[in-house]
Amino acid sequence: MRKKASGNNEIRSLLNQTNMEFQNKNHDSATLLVEESYLENYEFIRTEKMKL
Repeated sequence: MRKKASGNNEIRSLLNQTNMEFQNKNHDSATLLVEESYLENYEFIRTEKMKL
Protein backbone atom coordinates (compact mmCIF):
# COMPACT_ATOMS: atom_id res chain seq x y z
CA MET A 1 0.00 0.00 0.00
CA ARG A 2 2.94 2.35 0.67
CA LYS A 3 4.08 2.20 -2.97
CA LYS A 4 0.56 3.10 -4.10
CA ALA A 5 0.43 6.20 -1.90
CA SER A 6 3.89 7.20 -3.06
CA GLY A 7 2.82 6.65 -6.66
CA ASN A 8 -0.26 8.80 -6.18
CA ASN A 9 1.86 11.62 -4.78
CA GLU A 10 4.28 11.35 -7.68
CA ILE A 11 1.40 11.41 -10.19
CA ARG A 12 -0.03 14.54 -8.56
CA SER A 13 3.35 16.22 -8.62
CA LEU A 14 3.92 15.41 -12.28
CA LEU A 15 0.43 16.56 -13.24
CA ASN A 16 0.90 19.83 -11.35
CA GLN A 17 4.13 20.33 -13.27
CA THR A 18 2.24 19.50 -16.48
CA ASN A 19 -0.34 22.19 -15.76
CA MET A 20 2.41 24.74 -15.23
CA GLU A 21 4.08 23.76 -18.50
CA PHE A 22 0.80 24.09 -20.41
CA GLN A 23 0.16 27.49 -18.87
CA ASN A 24 3.62 28.55 -20.02
CA LYS A 25 2.87 27.17 -23.51
CA ASN A 26 5.59 24.51 -23.19
CA HIS A 27 3.50 21.80 -24.81
CA ASP A 28 6.39 19.44 -25.56
CA SER A 29 7.51 19.47 -21.93
CA ALA A 30 3.94 18.97 -20.76
CA THR A 31 3.54 15.97 -23.05
CA LEU A 32 6.71 14.38 -21.70
CA LEU A 33 5.52 14.86 -18.12
CA VAL A 34 2.17 13.21 -18.89
CA GLU A 35 3.93 10.27 -20.50
CA GLU A 36 6.22 9.90 -17.49
CA SER A 37 3.28 10.12 -15.12
CA TYR A 38 1.48 7.30 -16.90
CA LEU A 39 4.36 5.02 -17.76
CA GLU A 40 6.24 5.30 -14.49
CA ASN A 41 3.36 5.53 -12.03
CA TYR A 42 -0.25 5.09 -13.12
CA GLU A 43 0.41 1.97 -15.16
CA PHE A 44 1.97 0.33 -12.07
CA ILE A 45 -1.01 1.25 -9.88
CA ARG A 46 -3.46 0.03 -12.52
CA THR A 47 -1.62 -3.29 -12.81
CA GLU A 48 -1.61 -3.76 -9.02
CA LYS A 49 -5.34 -3.00 -8.86
CA MET A 50 -6.09 -5.58 -11.55
CA LYS A 51 -4.34 -8.24 -9.43
CA LEU A 52 -6.90 -7.72 -6.66
